[in-house]
Amino acid sequence: MGGHSAKTVVGLFGARELLAGAMLLRWPAVSTNVWKRVVGDAMDLGAFGFVAGATILDVFAARALDEETGRTFPRAERLAAA
Repeated sequence: MGGHSAKTVVGLFGARELLAGAMLLRWPAVSTNVWKRVVGDAMDLGAFGFVAGATILDVFAARALDEETGRTFPRAERLAAA
């Protein structure tokens, strides 16, 4: 995800946080507003968990390729040809 899409998603997450925070300041205080924040936080943790899982898979793939090729990084001449 890059460029405009990333900025839009980050903006939406920020707007959600600001709105949830503003709702907590309203009077009278109600638990519904706090539960909305809990749901938002759960969504954030889910996204974090997805990224953590993808990172773990990437580490396993990189280590398997290291063992297969016998080197950690590609040779410089292959990088120049690409």
